[in-house]
Amino acid sequence: MRVGTRKSKLAHEQVRMFYSRLGEAIEIVDISTEGDINRNISINEFGSQGVFVNALNKKVLDGELDCAVHSAKDLPSEIDPDLSITALFDWENFHDIFIGTDRYDAVIGTSSPRRISQIRHYGKKWVAKNIRGNIDTRLEKVRRGDYDGIILSEAGIRRLYPDMTYIRLPYDIFVPAPTQGIICVVARKDSEFHDKIGKIDQKESRKRWNLERRTAITLGIGCSSSTGIFYHPTTGMLHIYHELQENVFCGKFRAETEQDAENAGNQVKGHFA
Repeated sequence: MRVGTRKSKLAHEQVRMFYSRLGEAIEIVDISTEGDINRNISINEFGSQGVFVNALNKKVLDGELDCAVHSAKDLPSEIDPDLSITALFDWENFHDIFIGTDRYDAVIGTSSPRRISQIRHYGKKWVAKNIRGNIDTRLEKVRRGDYDGIILSEAGIRRLYPDMTYIRLPYDIFVPAPTQGIICVVARKDSEFHDKIGKIDQKESRKRWNLERRTAITLGIGCSSSTGIFYHPTTGMLHIYHELQENVFCGKFRAETEQDAENAGNQVKGHFA
């Protein structure tokens, strides 16, 4: 099985996690994406979704790869109809985390419009400053003193450095990006490996995917929006943070179905009407 991935250490760790669940011999194929090549451009300047996944998905579609492993939050709202989100797993490490100083007037590195918005509204005297690069690059910039701290996804740190000390940010305030932390496997619907890959699909991850994506679609947001959406499969609560023209909604809804998620999204839209 030819498995496509980005070249980063984290991307390769996610492929290893896929392999350990699959029990199938694989060949790893590294692909450079638009987001990897243009590292001096902030994510929200690209003006399109899928900057970290489109090149991989095209090779799956063309038959050069049997599947591609992604961070689920990087996927655009729609993919080619001949492709499927064949497996989703590892939903639990969804938090945003903070690594750095305990100063209230700290300069915090992040390139996420959502995190910048949340820092502005909840970070006391924190000041957000754009940062690019992989996890190791960002950690080094904190060690050098270029930034007082950084906000990252817990999933990345847990997968690469499980013993690292960090502070979890409360998910009802720093609401994560939709599907943050979930690993996603994309394959052709007619692939000989489709059913085998589908056996590792995790119901909690699929539930999060379904409800968070439905909410995001209802709100009409992209991956570079100032919006956080998180559904907790255990509590049944859907948390939404949404900023529009510096007006912020942050709240939660009980949800079990995609229709519930759509209703919640419409209520949030009504808040800004």
